Amino acid sequence: MSPGTAFLVVSLFGAVNVIFSAPPEFVDDPSSMTDSRVYLPPSGHSSLLVVCSTKEKANITWLAVLSGNPADLSPLNITQTTDKKSVLFEKDPASSVLVRGTLVGSSFTCKAENDAGETTTTNPFEFRLGSLPTISEAPSNVTEQEGNDVTLNCSSALGAPSPRIFWSFMAKGSNVIEENRQPSNNPQNNLLLPKIQRSAAGTYTCFVENQFQTLSAKAVVIVTYKPTVTINFSPSSQVKEKTKVTVTCRSDSFPLATVHSLTKNGVPIPENSPTKSPSNTPTETIIEWSYDIIASNETEGTYQCTANNTVGGGKSSEQELIVLLPPEAPTVVSSDAFDVCWSAGFLGRPPISNFSVSCTSKVNGECSKKPAEFNSEVPATNFTTVNNITGVLCTNVSGPSADYTCTISANNGAFNVNTATDVSTRPGKPGPVQISEATNVINTGFTLSWCVDFSGGTNPLTSSIIGGVSDDKATHSYDAQTQQGSTVVTGLEPNTEYKLQIRVTNSLGEAVSNELTQRTTCVPDALNVTDATAMIDNQEMVTITFTDARTGPCNLNNEYVIRNGDNIWETVRKERGQDNIVTITFKPVPDVLSDTELTIATRNGNVESQQSAAVSLQQLPQEPTKSSVVDPTTNKPDNGDDGLSTGVIVAIIVPILLVAFFLLGIFIYLFIYRGRKLEAGSEKDETGAPPIYAEPSIPGGFPGPEKNVQMKSSRIYEMSKGVHMHPNKTYEDSSKL
Repeated sequence: MSPGTAFLVVSLFGAVNVIFSAPPEFVDDPSSMTDSRVYLPPSGHSSLLVVCSTKEKANITWLAVLSGNPADLSPLNITQTTDKKSVLFEKDPASSVLVRGTLVGSSFTCKAENDAGETTTTNPFEFRLGSLPTISEAPSNVTEQEGNDVTLNCSSALGAPSPRIFWSFMAKGSNVIEENRQPSNNPQNNLLLPKIQRSAAGTYTCFVENQFQTLSAKAVVIVTYKPTVTINFSPSSQVKEKTKVTVTCRSDSFPLATVHSLTKNGVPIPENSPTKSPSNTPTETIIEWSYDIIASNETEGTYQCTANNTVGGGKSSEQELIVLLPPEAPTVVSSDAFDVCWSAGFLGRPPISNFSVSCTSKVNGECSKKPAEFNSEVPATNFTTVNNITGVLCTNVSGPSADYTCTISANNGAFNVNTATDVSTRPGKPGPVQISEATNVINTGFTLSWCVDFSGGTNPLTSSIIGGVSDDKATHSYDAQTQQGSTVVTGLEPNTEYKLQIRVTNSLGEAVSNELTQRTTCVPDALNVTDATAMIDNQEMVTITFTDARTGPCNLNNEYVIRNGDNIWETVRKERGQDNIVTITFKPVPDVLSDTELTIATRNGNVESQQSAAVSLQQLPQEPTKSSVVDPTTNKPDNGDDGLSTGVIVAIIVPILLVAFFLLGIFIYLFIYRGRKLEAGSEKDETGAPPIYAEPSIPGGFPGPEKNVQMKSSRIYEMSKGVHMHPNKTYEDSSKL
């Protein structure tokens, strides 16, 4: 049980975890309290709650001895349960004098049982009568100088249980409270503040607390300290002559500084100086004062702020006001084809550390159309003697060979002075070099075009190639008049990227060009299609057959491009067959005539080979059933079908013939067969004989042969033997029919 709940709540509710393999284990044991005591609240104060609880379910009972005798617990409002906790007392004992008198001095134990056994609290706990705390000594206000020790006293003589004492702090000028600033190694519960600093000034509160009441008492701690002084120049402590400078002094102290001043070279500036501004006190500890000064030789010097209060005095750091002066302009001593030299003179205030030399050629470069530039930094300490003049600085003009205008500059941050001079340089190194483009790109090489801005004078130039290509694969040429060059690179791999540079050299130096990235092509070889055939059939499908025996990395997996003049008829990728035979079949969009000239080329990506020789498109032999007459209006063969194909004609005629045969069958049945039967059954012979038809003589109803049968009919036709039977003729024997 935590000390913070030991006095009011003796039990915490444990997690549900019923275990019957072992006797119960207590979660809260009232006997574990400090001194094994439970304090009864004083009259009129908070109620009391005493609980005994276990981790698992158990039958919990209380054992009590009241004033030395076994207890009858019925008046104590006990709650006994077969659960995980049991409440011994949960109402205000002040309401029953009997209960209060019974509990004081009595002791209790708690017993928990389950199927595995029982557990009893280790020590009996005893009820005591509680009391409210008091503050016997409250802290007092303190004023102390920074750096000294401070002690705040706070103590309590009464209270049961014994109260605890703790502190809180709120800094001066703040509303944030720091809780629980506990005393350290101090049995008297006093608060020790060793070597106190100004940040520790503020309000301290002492709290005296037990489970029945909390009391507090406050004390204010004031920390005094001597001035801390600073100085500031605005806009700067280094300014040009006649610049207005504001010097501001600032003092932080308690109590507030009453004496303050500004000194120059150790001498105070009078308080009534017209340059002094009124003092400003933004807070109770800070005071500011300032002076306006015009920078000149007279006001230049070392300044310092001072301030004093009752604790002591303070000074700022010393700050120097510097009036900036320009350096002297450099004087050119000599300039030739190699060096330019100048005398330094006065270096200014503050003194310059470097001279800068900037040169620009008087003519533009041949390639860039821009002047050449040369820049150099010369330390002001590199003095030498030239032409018996001491204090001379020199720099070598090492740019490309040309005539230059050079500017020598001296800058100390506030001033910049310079001197210009012309320099005619000696023959020098070439440069810069610029590769403009790569042309004539093929599978195995290309040509680099380059230019030299400045040739370097009369010295002859040599050039070489830099990169992933040896120079023996390059052929260089250079025109000194135009300063244009070219390099032909051969022996390269197809479809390979190269990064190359050109190096140009003469006896005085070299220049390296920009890097150019170029990839060689992979152009397929042209087809040799002397064996090619191109035929068009009656369906106007074109079939081209030829041999493609080319080898090499750029001739594999090519596309074939079929053209008629400038018109592309077909682009297709085809695998080569046996003996490298390629067959391409397609239907061209335009109308096709025989004797049309076609060309075949191959393509590798966007790179196309040269076109082959023309191939004449020929007509396939015609089908025998088709007319070979040429229609003069279309210049096409007239097949007699008005442009309809055989398949279309068959598809139209066959259904018509089927319908005609069907209708003919119906006609024969209705008008011939049925008409004969009807007429045979209704008409009689002229002699009055019965109708002429024979009785069935065989199964199936077919008539047998009859003799001496007279037949007379004007509408009967015998169709089975193809004999026409006339109406007025009598046949003796049907076998003659």
